[in-house]
Amino acid sequence: MAAAEGPIASKAKSMSPPDAVSCILVDHLNGRTLISVFEGLKKGQDDAMVEKVVHTISLHCRMHNQAVGEVLLPLVMKLSKGKELGKQLKAKLSEIERLLETLDDTKKHLDNEEFIKAMQKQKQADSEMMEMMEATILPALIDELGAEAEELVAAAEQMEAIKIKAPLMPQPKAFA
Repeated sequence: MAAAEGPIASKAKSMSPPDAVSCILVDHLNGRTLISVFEGLKKGQDDAMVEKVVHTISLHCRMHNQAVGEVLLPLVMKLSKGKELGKQLKAKLSEIERLLETLDDTKKHLDNEEFIKAMQKQKQADSEMMEMMEATILPALIDELGAEAEELVAAAEQMEAIKIKAPLMPQPKAFA
């Protein structure tokens, strides 16, 4: 196989190039890690650090959602259950974007009840999307496209390029 080109190219990656499924799983792991960091900060009452971590969570979600919406969603729509799965995925992406917008508009202080509620809702919606993707969508992609499908490898390259160009502010109407 020829060396991978583009944003995720490297000698190690060209030996076994990442695919869309592995990119999504890494994003999910990173998202869960960021939420764990946030939960740990809540105990220390450090509002300045909380604001930085929440900003990082928001950016991570934005880049992930953009890549999922622009690259993964079209692949999902090609599946035999694509219409149903695509509708569910679009709805969850739209919900998360709305919640990110609400989160961005709140004062990120641990004594702000509105912020804590917004963060809990965002965390729940993100967790639901990750669970849906890992339990249903990713297995369907692997089953129908094959675990080593060139299409999934190409999608990984596209996803990384999309993340670099993703709007940094929430886009609640982007997946409507």
